[in-house]
Amino acid sequence: MRKLMLVLALFGLMFATTGADATSDVRQGILEMRYAQMECRANFMYASMDSAEEDGGADLSGDRAAMEGVMTQLRSHVDAGDSYGYNHYMSQLRNTFSVAVRNTKGAQTGALNAAGSCGDGGQGGQGSGQGSGNQSENCAQARQQLRDQMRAKYDEANAAYVGCKHTAVVGRIHAEVDEVESWSDGAEETADSMESRGYNVSGLRGRIAEAEADADELDGAADSGETTDELLSERSGKWGHIFYLWAQFHKERINLLLDRFEEKTEGYGTQAAGIRALLDEAASVGDDEIYTLEEAQESKALVNQAMEEFSALVGAARGEA
Repeated sequence: MRKLMLVLALFGLMFATTGADATSDVRQGILEMRYAQMECRANFMYASMDSAEEDGGADLSGDRAAMEGVMTQLRSHVDAGDSYGYNHYMSQLRNTFSVAVRNTKGAQTGALNAAGSCGDGGQGGQGSGQGSGNQSENCAQARQQLRDQMRAKYDEANAAYVGCKHTAVVGRIHAEVDEVESWSDGAEETADSMESRGYNVSGLRGRIAEAEADADELDGAADSGETTDELLSERSGKWGHIFYLWAQFHKERINLLLDRFEEKTEGYGTQAAGIRALLDEAASVGDDEIYTLEEAQESKALVNQAMEEFSALVGAARGEA
């Protein structure tokens, strides 16, 4: 009976406390802020297209329609709260942006070349040299005037983009900090539940506290007046460490459960060792305590595999109890 009660308790802890996923509202907020960043870039491109069409008579309506189409599709994924669809669609968006940038730059270059074109230099004969010189000078002036006009429009559009992007990045950081807070709330519930069953959860609480400290520092930086590039760099470092802490938290959590499982059961040592090896690997991906996105994804997959194998192990013991 004691074995049955143990495996039932472990089974409940595995699934009632794996969570540390953010609420749907928090995830939706992050999606909104990610879209806001892309919208800033799209608006900059629309302004660049307008300039190219006004200054050189180019027709970029096809590129504009393609961009508007992918932005509309991206927005639909945001409205549906579909993070997977959003991420999957981003590759198409990047391709569309690349084509639009290339064609817009080509149109601007063509307009400058046309403005600076002096034809064949006139009729020739006496006095033609002076006329040709004046014409060349006029063409050079027209080219420079158009270049200055383009630069002024670019500076205006770029200033709007820089401000828009900074606002979007600040908003995204705040939304992501909310995600850490949601994770830490769930993790604290996990620690409380395990502590009530006699587990020593000081290590778990230490990982939670470290993640919260990183989030607090990042939240403060977002409102500190740092440049966008500084914020993005700090965000990358803090999130890389939070990803690492997430893996450490789950390694310690599942190992605590495995310890008790092995204390109360027999014949599962090999399987338990395999699970511990997966957790060790998940908590040591890369060569430092700051995970890249790819390393975080690898770590998460390893933790999920360990959880699945432990669930199967608990299920097997439950069937024998």
